[in-house]
Amino acid sequence: AQSEHHHHNTNKESIVFEPALEEGGAAAGSHEPEVGVDVPDTKPAPRIPLHLVIAGCPSLKTFYQGNIRHWHQLFDAACHVRPAMGISSSAWEEAQRFMGPEQASIVVVAMLERFAEIRSPGGYLRALTSKAAAGEFSCGQMVMALVSQRGAGKCSHL
Repeated sequence: AQSEHHHHNTNKESIVFEPALEEGGAAAGSHEPEVGVDVPDTKPAPRIPLHLVIAGCPSLKTFYQGNIRHWHQLFDAACHVRPAMGISSSAWEEAQRFMGPEQASIVVVAMLERFAEIRSPGGYLRALTSKAAAGEFSCGQMVMALVSQRGAGKCSHL
């Protein structure tokens, strides 16, 4: 029964120990993270200010009418636009697991800004998630590129 993995657990911090949490699952001392999933218990907060994310991703206002002043509101916005972008629930959950909910949200809203150029948003998110899992991805460069593009169009004389 331990080989059956159900991913309906909403407690993101317990994913590493998920098989041990199943009913009748593990023995008393089996909380060693040998599950084969290298996921830190906590994800660091994004190193990029929220206002830069919003400045780099103005298309979000077209698709999400709520105010975004806090990271949880950006997460809500990403949850709102993700299905319309064709990103599956499994790709979204995997991105959150490896990037953390804030960074995954930043990636989705940044992808929205370049949506016309991205052939497979779900595949692109999975590729970025793989890089994040390997420690080779940070959303900061993605956002800064968008901010620079917008700035170059407006302030090319500077």
